[in-house]
Amino acid sequence: DDASQGGSTVIEIPSDVGLHNMDSLPNDQTSEVAPGASTNSAYTETDEQGNQVLAAERSSEAAIAAESQPDRMVVEPIVATAGADCSTQTGTSTHQALSTEPVATARTRQQLVKVYPADGGDDAKIYNITVVLPGSKPFLGGFRHKESKMEYHNAATQTPKAIKHTGKELFHRTTQTAIMRSEPKFATQTTVHTATQMTRPGLYVSHRQDKVLAPTAYETADERRARIVRAVIVIQTYFRRWKAKIVVGNLRYAKEQYEAFARSEAIKAADEEHRAYEWDMHRRLNPRSAEDFDMLYHSLEMWRRKQDEGIALLQDEDQKQEARVNLLEQQTKYLSAIDQLKLIADEDNRERRIERFLDAASNPRQWSNAEYGMTVAMETPGTKRAKQLKDIYLLLRIPDLEVDERLDALLQLKAVVEEFPDKLCREILELVQREAELVARQVKKSKLQGLRKRLLNLFLQFIETPTYNPEAKRLTPFHQDAAFFKGNMARAAGTEHFKTNGEFEATPQVANGLGKTKAALRLANRAVHRQDNRVYRRILEAARVEEKQAGDHAQCMLLMTPDDVRYLVDAIWNCKSALSEEDDPTKLKLCRWKPDKQLTPWNVLVLASDEVQAHRQLEDPMVAYGPAFLARVQQKHVRAKQHFKTLASHLRRAAKQLKQSPLPPTPTPPAQVNPSI
Repeated sequence: DDASQGGSTVIEIPSDVGLHNMDSLPNDQTSEVAPGASTNSAYTETDEQGNQVLAAERSSEAAIAAESQPDRMVVEPIVATAGADCSTQTGTSTHQALSTEPVATARTRQQLVKVYPADGGDDAKIYNITVVLPGSKPFLGGFRHKESKMEYHNAATQTPKAIKHTGKELFHRTTQTAIMRSEPKFATQTTVHTATQMTRPGLYVSHRQDKVLAPTAYETADERRARIVRAVIVIQTYFRRWKAKIVVGNLRYAKEQYEAFARSEAIKAADEEHRAYEWDMHRRLNPRSAEDFDMLYHSLEMWRRKQDEGIALLQDEDQKQEARVNLLEQQTKYLSAIDQLKLIADEDNRERRIERFLDAASNPRQWSNAEYGMTVAMETPGTKRAKQLKDIYLLLRIPDLEVDERLDALLQLKAVVEEFPDKLCREILELVQREAELVARQVKKSKLQGLRKRLLNLFLQFIETPTYNPEAKRLTPFHQDAAFFKGNMARAAGTEHFKTNGEFEATPQVANGLGKTKAALRLANRAVHRQDNRVYRRILEAARVEEKQAGDHAQCMLLMTPDDVRYLVDAIWNCKSALSEEDDPTKLKLCRWKPDKQLTPWNVLVLASDEVQAHRQLEDPMVAYGPAFLARVQQKHVRAKQHFKTLASHLRRAAKQLKQSPLPPTPTPPAQVNPSI
């Protein structure tokens, strides 16, 4: 029957009804969906007496009944409306009364369905049914109305929980045996199946990857072994070729690296040689030190000897005499030019010596603080006085001062000097007054040069006098106390002059006294031998530095002079390396023959710079070298000990004194501390 007429027809709805037979109703003919309704439900419809009868449940039995009775009508729920729990509350509608016998605790909801005939007709009917939800509804809490005593229970929604995607693959269709294992115990599955599937009716198998195998000749075990050996030989050939290519590549790379290193060293050596040549030419053109002039005299002597050898080859005596006269004139001219260079160097050295003196006198006293690892500086009244005199001297030395600036400098000088009524001070004041009057008369500066130079020299004497400048007492040897000269004076050999010990050069060749002074030896060298000891001085200084680094209080190198090193290298070792016979004196060095003993003329080996490190790595030179080399070295040591026998006595005396009063250990430098602490 139609739902509007209140029919009582029972309709069974199977669980597998297709959706293509159902239509939806408009939204205005439906009510709200009951929250928390389950999808597994049974349908009922109202009969003629107004009772609702359970129509069907979603089960397999209903599906079988639908297939066996094709004349039944097929329905589908359109909209579900909210129903009431029959066990807790009742509604006013006649459609809410449920039969409690089948499902005493079931939940219900209203549903409108549209029914189509099973034979495909268009005569559709709409039924208002009640859906009975099986199972008990969970109690989620609620409340009761105070006036109507109606109970209201909380309900859950039917919306399923959203699935949380963590980004990880939880389910997949790949198998564990997809990854092939190479080990025998894991190789249970191969890429080619062992079973064979042929084409049959209903199944097609592709034969694109099939292979046609043809029978070959029979191969014995010996033939197979011979074939394997040949293949192994081929593999070994290519493997050895690969290893050989690696070895050759490494050798080639090492060769390239060595060639690059050799080129860089050659470039560096050429650069150093070029810089040394430029520095040598600069020293020849602008000599300043005594060694520079020794080099000029040595070059002049080499040139004279070469010219003299050329003159000796002449046959005619008159030509020889004339050539010697011309040589003497040229030599005299060169000596005169060297003397002119001496005057220029003396003036320049004098200015630099004065600047060093003024700086040393005006600088504050400094000493190292071992506790904090810092240098402490302190200004004294003497250093402040020296700084004041230095500023005045530098101001007077400026040639291009204005008239007002010059007069201001003279006033400062007058204020400093007039405190002392000495003869030197009176002369300075007279010169100051005279220059002030001439400047006031606007005399030209060129005519005041002599007066200003005399004034500057007198003021320099004023600064160097300890009476006016207390700091000059510790810097000049002319104003020391008597205790300074006691035990510090010696008579120069061949003269009646007494000099301080610092003016002598200690040499082991003199048994008594200190011999000649440095100035006398230098003058004799320039007049007679004209030797250049610059290279040998460098060799001696390098040996002193290495002996100091050894830390065994070696004293022999401190007693030797450049002349002694010259005799040791030239006369005894023939100015050649003992191993490679390198004859360039700039590349030679002195090293110990026996590493456990100090460097002495009878315990020395002259080697090139690159050979010293290799010799020091030897544990025992007496075993490492051959008998011929050992005999030659021993012979040179005997000659050196005979020549430097006075040095040997000095060393024995020094060793005896060292045993009686040993030297204190070398202090370790303090740790570096941050100055900001």
